[in-house]
Amino acid sequence: MTVLCATDLSDGGTASARAGAAVAFRLGEPLILMHVVDPPAGGLLDENALWSIRERATHLLEQEAERLKKTGLVAAVRVESGRPHEAILRVAAELRPTLIVIAASRNPAADTPAGSTARTLARSVDAPLLIVREEASIEAWAAGASPLRALLGADSTHATRAAGSWLARLRAQGPIDTTIAHVWDPDAVRDRLGLRPWTRSGAPNPELEALLERQAADAVGPMPGRGSLRLRALQREGATGTALVRAAREEGAALLVAGTSQRAGLDRLRHGSVAGEILDGARLNLCIVPAPDDGLPAAVRYRSVLAVTDLSPLGNAAVPHAYALLPAGGTVHLLHVREVEEPGETSMIIHLPKSSNPEESARESAAAAAALSALVPESSATPGVETRIEVAEAPDAADGIRQAAERLGADAIVLATRGRSGLGKALLGSVADRVLKEAGRPVLLIRSTQA
Repeated sequence: MTVLCATDLSDGGTASARAGAAVAFRLGEPLILMHVVDPPAGGLLDENALWSIRERATHLLEQEAERLKKTGLVAAVRVESGRPHEAILRVAAELRPTLIVIAASRNPAADTPAGSTARTLARSVDAPLLIVREEASIEAWAAGASPLRALLGADSTHATRAAGSWLARLRAQGPIDTTIAHVWDPDAVRDRLGLRPWTRSGAPNPELEALLERQAADAVGPMPGRGSLRLRALQREGATGTALVRAAREEGAALLVAGTSQRAGLDRLRHGSVAGEILDGARLNLCIVPAPDDGLPAAVRYRSVLAVTDLSPLGNAAVPHAYALLPAGGTVHLLHVREVEEPGETSMIIHLPKSSNPEESARESAAAAAALSALVPESSATPGVETRIEVAEAPDAADGIRQAAERLGADAIVLATRGRSGLGKALLGSVADRVLKEAGRPVLLIRSTQA
């Protein structure tokens, strides 16, 4: 593997080359220094002039490569012709680099870190793209002089996992003090988790923030290596990308890392503007990491399963199937959802809506919890499996199941259905149907023909 560094031979290009060399050195990979000769439209330069430009570019790159070789780095040069982003993509497709490094825009009037080349590459490359605005922090990290401070934007997509894996690889080579930041929207949280973000006084809900931080950590995956690790849940005020850039400034980060894919992740390059907000707003080094397209998915191991029952004999049939999904151990959450009326907007709600009679609600919930506990198999039958009892209240059972799965981080949902068709399906299977369509995770339906 290689690190591909494209430079326009300007001061900014020199900075990107230094940063690329520093990262390549720490990763122990060769560096390719690349320059693209972009002939002006209209054929204003003849072949001799273009040849002269290529020769000069080659000479300058070779000088830099020779200097880098004295530090122990393996370095080579390439000079290409054409539009810069097309040439970079062409060479990247050939070399399959570990990382592509380019310079940030140094236009004082625009004062933005990304020009058209960076924007085009960000939505096209298959390798992580490092856009360099200042190289000193990266060089200091590579030299072991000081840790690098980084902020990783996290959402619930596989693009976040790719970004986390890339940053973890760098942390293995040198200390990186990392903040994992998740930007959340109150309305979306209310729908997704069934939680009210704020008390009546307007004070934050620490339990909710801890839950969101845990979900962000789960989305990123393991973050080994050296350096501190911090989680932050940021309520969105304005654009998501702007919130991440602002958080990076608050953390004193020198590097902002964001995952991207064509239709998901923080980028949403073809279907949104988060990446554009980051590209325009960041005044620091920025790395955009694409989600890999690996073809066949990797083997799946469930660690947390949500078993849903209405406490009827049919509903309880889902429970043993949930335990069967965890042969290597894990957690089964036994869930019963009590449907209650939607409270008024003036109610002070932090958790799920409560019934109008608190004492009656508490008795019913306690009875449901006892009934769920009675469904837990003997520990000898489920070695290594932990059981947790969950009783939730929601105006709609399907929403309550979906929201509980999100809160608990369930890998899969198991519930029973009568499996009817036609009118019977509409009347008796609507909850299962909605969960199947809306849960956003695998759903195992245990079918029965019982009346």
